Amino acid sequence: MMIRLFKYLIVGSSLLLASTPLFAHHSIAAEFDADNPIRLVGTVKEVVWMNPHISVFVDVPQENGAILTYEVQGGAPNSMYRRGARKDDLKPGDSVVVEGARARNEESLRVGQGDFMTPDGTEVW
Repeated sequence: MMIRLFKYLIVGSSLLLASTPLFAHHSIAAEFDADNPIRLVGTVKEVVWMNPHISVFVDVPQENGAILTYEVQGGAPNSMYRRGARKDDLKPGDSVVVEGARARNEESLRVGQGDFMTPDGTEVW
């Protein structure tokens, strides 16, 4: 009886520990509003190819002459690589057009699900 109880305890604990990473990941909808798109035209400032998501920082000039730097979040590096994206596809200084989901926080300069194109419309990612 005790051996059976011990086995159930070990199996249950193992399942709980194995499922912990699943709880750590969040839905894109938690931070970004897919029903509220944004389009940015600017210049790549920096590309950070690191887990958990690729981030591309884009300088976007404003009408008043100021420059806002948006952080555009992509997928995980491994999934982006499997879809054909490479680290050197976007480099600092490249002109880009980005279409993505605006952050739910209206003051945030973060964009989710970013699709990158060159100014002539050629898809980058």
